[in-house]
Amino acid sequence: RDTSVTGVQTCALPISDIEKFNSTLKSGLKNVTYLDSYNYLKNNGFSTTDGIHYNKNTYQKIYNYINTNVK
Repeated sequence: RDTSVTGVQTCALPISDIEKFNSTLKSGLKNVTYLDSYNYLKNNGFSTTDGIHYNKNTYQKIYNYINTNVK
C-alpha cells in the first residue's frame, strides 16, 4: 500500500506541487492500492498545532482512513 503526501496549512511547497507529486506517485504504482489521504483530508478537514504538524484529531483521522481502507 502507498499513501499520498498530505498538505498542511503552512507549507514550503505550493499545493500544486503536492498535487502533481501525488498524481505522479499514483500513476507510477502497479498492483497496489493507492490511499489518497491528501484528498481525504482536503474533503473532510484537518487541523494543525502550529500550521505544520497535524493535531491529535487529524492524526486519528488519517489512522482511521488507512485502517478502514487496508484489507
